[in-house]
Amino acid sequence: MSRQYVLAKLRAIKDERTQAAVALTLDGYTQEEIKELLDAASTRAIEGSLYRWRIREQRRGSEHVG
Repeated sequence: MSRQYVLAKLRAIKDERTQAAVALTLDGYTQEEIKELLDAASTRAIEGSLYRWRIREQRRGSEHVG
């Protein structure tokens, strides 16, 4: 996966908090660290944000297959 591809995917995320959470995850931060950096309510909030983003990406990917 190229750096340009990853950056394009990150830029396509409309929600700034989700964008930051995904970028920090890619950089190796734990969800606890991300929670603190983003001043989120809980790690569950971070988990939920990342989960919803992954589901949206999977759906987009399946729309382009076949």
